Amino acid sequence: MKNYKMFLESKEYDDKLNNYPNISVDEVFDFIYYLIYNAPIFMDNKFIDLYPGYRKNMDGDIYYYNTKEEGVDNVKSVMKMFNSFPNVIKVYRTIGVRDGEKINYEKLGQHWTFDKETAIDFSKFFSGNIVLTGEINHKYVNWLSSFKLYFEFSNGAYKRSSGSDFNENELYIPDPTNVKNVDYFNI
Repeated sequence: MKNYKMFLESKEYDDKLNNYPNISVDEVFDFIYYLIYNAPIFMDNKFIDLYPGYRKNMDGDIYYYNTKEEGVDNVKSVMKMFNSFPNVIKVYRTIGVRDGEKINYEKLGQHWTFDKETAIDFSKFFSGNIVLTGEINHKYVNWLSSFKLYFEFSNGAYKRSSGSDFNENELYIPDPTNVKNVDYFNI
């Protein structure tokens, strides 16, 4: 198991940020593992392990995946979905703007979704009244963080432990100035 604090500060991480095709199933597994034990929302509902036998010397029966094969299949299906995105991805972000306020185009935010309906649904939970739209070249998406967020909030530990049907379908864009053709619509 990698020490992810060191990995996140390393050149290897920088090289993988925008190089999605070189991310392996094991690296995605490592991020899922990282989430299980470090995300604060799991204080009452931690998974004991990623799947039976992932780590040695673990007792218990609360697994993220029931089998290694289930995990590999799930990760590969998510990788296939991400890999199907075009070079320029349409993205959406819900924000709240008070009457009389203007949208601050200088601070668009780093968390976007690749799904329009997700942005609209998100507004219902968090009092958003505007959906920003834009386009991002895939090379400006932080793919490792996007996998991490996807497995936490769309397919992962939070969804599995909370029973929520809501998916964030999130892409992490470290520099939102790279989002082009920004527009919006009211909800």
